[in-house]
Amino acid sequence: MATNSLIEELKKEILDFDARAKEETLGEVAEIGDGIAKIYGLRDAKSGELLTIESKNGPVTAMALNLEETSIGAIVLGEYRHIEAGDKVKTTGQIASVNVGADIIGRVVNP
Repeated sequence: MATNSLIEELKKEILDFDARAKEETLGEVAEIGDGIAKIYGLRDAKSGELLTIESKNGPVTAMALNLEETSIGAIVLGEYRHIEAGDKVKTTGQIASVNVGADIIGRVVNP
């Protein structure tokens, strides 16, 4: 009886499987120091784009600043002490921005 329920469960999983491929651009941290990461492999990154670095303690956000032919200089916007050379980096497609509204009209903003 248990075998039949297992077979039915497997059939359901196979029918529900979504086999669409997802394209991601991956890079790799080459160097890290003082909150600045040198990253290789992200040719399509844009200046000011937010990046996700997969460190051993979870994802950390960084912002691409220095776009060179073979590498990117990125400022890490979180805890950088756990990032190591070889950690994977992904682009997010989002450019860093600050939301504004009527409350800050006429004010000096120090980001």
